[in-house]
Amino acid sequence: MALPGNRSASAHGSGSNADLARLRQAARPDDLRSLRRLSDALRRAGRLVDGRPVQAWIDLFSAEPYDGVYPRPADSTRALEPERLPEDGTPEPVRQVVSAGPAAVPALVDALRTAARGPCVKAVIRTIVHSVNALARIRPVPTCAIPAVLESVSAASPKARAHVLFELAGPLRPRATALAVRVLTDCLGATQEDRVRVTAAQALSRLEGDLPARARDAALMGLADPHRWVRHFCLLTLARLRGPDEVVRAALYEQFRHHEEHRPEVIRALLRFDEAQALAFLADELRRQAPGEAGQEQYGRCLRLLEELGSLAAPVLSAIRPRGPMEEACVRAVLRAELKDCAAARAPEPLAEERTIEWVCGECR
Repeated sequence: MALPGNRSASAHGSGSNADLARLRQAARPDDLRSLRRLSDALRRAGRLVDGRPVQAWIDLFSAEPYDGVYPRPADSTRALEPERLPEDGTPEPVRQVVSAGPAAVPALVDALRTAARGPCVKAVIRTIVHSVNALARIRPVPTCAIPAVLESVSAASPKARAHVLFELAGPLRPRATALAVRVLTDCLGATQEDRVRVTAAQALSRLEGDLPARARDAALMGLADPHRWVRHFCLLTLARLRGPDEVVRAALYEQFRHHEEHRPEVIRALLRFDEAQALAFLADELRRQAPGEAGQEQYGRCLRLLEELGSLAAPVLSAIRPRGPMEEACVRAVLRAELKDCAAARAPEPLAEERTIEWVCGECR
């Protein structure tokens, strides 16, 4: 966790090598105070990053444009395939701060909190975006910085807000705290821009831990959003809830009837609230789709869901029409899972796994 680059260690500095080694060992990515102790010791020892203190590099963020620099949410038809830009496009100040590693985290947190209290002007917005992107690239992921990232969301412009939310859906994924849920659900409001609502819904669906009632309510409201990908991620959020919940179940039935493009996600969510009906819907979808048609991509999503379900999907196998290696791979995966479950339950006279699979796949042909 040492700061690389030029080092001008003061002979009279208070940070001896032994002290620094102890502080590096004690530093934890989830403990901002431990990182601050390390950062302060390195600063007192005169450690630099390529000839400058970390703070001096952060001060340069405000002059660096961020458009076209970082991965970002793509347009509405490709929301799940964010544009990936070359790593060498990252501004030099950001690269230098990232190279400092976890010791740079306290200065980045301070920069974010200062920017969040400042006016919504270009220099402040640039500082927010670059600080968040630097934090997202430091390893191990500095989870102690996530509250400061969440606090900066409301201070950013809509375009910058989408950048910050994009990182909250990725490396900086927060736990489902009251702060995280409030920030993300506020960004799902109808007055927010499309890209803000999409990335907020994506981040909401990826929160760690049990989701509170506010997340459930926001996801239910999001099912009525005009944007396809907001509805998609809200369905993924509902799929994480625990049943029974009649309101959620009714909303999922409504989605299944009126939004054909979401049916695989609806089925995934409905498994939590009405397993029998979800499997029946999945069988219907597999029978309905035909190769070469416009729904082929959706058919593939249904097959992947079937494979993920393992032995639970065994009753649905009869709905798969023999077509090719994709279907056969799916049947094999489900049968392997079922045979494993049988073995675990010590079912009588188990057949050899591969013989059974070959026999069933042969029957499907």
